[in-house]
Amino acid sequence: MRAEAIARLNTLGVRTPARIVDAALTAHPSTSGGAGSGRCLRFADPDPWPEAVDGAALLDDLAHIYRRFVSLPDGGAEALALWIVFTYALEAFDVAPILALCSPLKRCGKTTTEDLTAALAKRPLAAANISVAALYRTVERFSPTLIVDEADTFLLSNLALRGLINSGHTRATAFVIRTAGHEPRLFSTWGARMIALIGRLPATLEDRAIVLPMRRRAPGEPVDRIRRARLLRHLDPLRRRVVRWVTDHLAALRAADPAVPEALDDRQADNWRPLFAIADAAGGAWAARARTAARTLSGVVVEADTAPPVQLLADLRDLFATTSAATLATATILRHVAALTDRPWADGAPGHPMTPRHLAKLLEGFGIKAKQIRQGTATRKGYRRADFTDAFRRYLPPDPKHPNTALPLRH
Repeated sequence: MRAEAIARLNTLGVRTPARIVDAALTAHPSTSGGAGSGRCLRFADPDPWPEAVDGAALLDDLAHIYRRFVSLPDGGAEALALWIVFTYALEAFDVAPILALCSPLKRCGKTTTEDLTAALAKRPLAAANISVAALYRTVERFSPTLIVDEADTFLLSNLALRGLINSGHTRATAFVIRTAGHEPRLFSTWGARMIALIGRLPATLEDRAIVLPMRRRAPGEPVDRIRRARLLRHLDPLRRRVVRWVTDHLAALRAADPAVPEALDDRQADNWRPLFAIADAAGGAWAARARTAARTLSGVVVEADTAPPVQLLADLRDLFATTSAATLATATILRHVAALTDRPWADGAPGHPMTPRHLAKLLEGFGIKAKQIRQGTATRKGYRRADFTDAFRRYLPPDPKHPNTALPLRH
């Protein structure tokens, strides 16, 4: 390259071509850049813990950190603890499950969970937006743990970016082909990914994900406030313990063939198998805890709704407060809401009264489903008061008119 450049400059009559070429080839690129040119990405891998690490105790401590700061669904802390270890053991596996934080509304703990993950995972890269080219070039060079926030604002409509993230699920297909000059090159898309959004992932991403249905903290439910300025330093010992444990068990993780519960379908089994391998190698009660978490979380999704479902919850709380009945028939609820013509969720069926299907869709994100209920001698579809208790507590403020409707019921 040097000789060809000097010869070319000579033919152009450039003076001292060797000095010019040597200066160009030995110059170091700026790491800071000029104003407005952005900053270089830097990742600092933690040093391994100096002593052997007990895997079960390590996972206990990771799960405790998440429970301390976030109100999580059943199985959520276990899934997060195992997935953190997975980010360091990525090279041992052939499938990389997405960890999806899905919520029906804002303020359900997604940001706090992302902050904790950014302080614990290997090479975390948080992005509220990222282009296709930036993603595959960053993954190729650094193999980061990608943490995508507010995915509902840009990812759902970007088919190219969704396809790129999809491709990173299986090692054998985790690459894209792009040209550099006129030469085709392979760029890796293989890596750990966390995606947070309000609503529901597209089907192709959801199929490749372990979904955590995030929820709002209920009144009186204790969690500590996170101090972000101290977080990385406070959690560094945990990261170092993870590095040491993975280093000592990497060969065993590569060779693992963990048992999978029959309740999981093929894709769910693929997603959970790396986490099962980690749980089995950690020992203690974690083999059982991981499989319980998988059965609890698999197939649980949160439907994409914002204010309308909350308004519906408030109106149904008022309706339940007018009766001592433990159940309400779907038809009774539909008659009640039909009279509330000023409600925003009524726009879901313009010119038509709400249907049982529309009602079910609005409540599905809160885990509330219609059941067969008995009223007198008849059996019909309806809803149980007790199934609303948790949603009332988490998503509605206390109602001074009906204070008891937000309290757990005793049977």
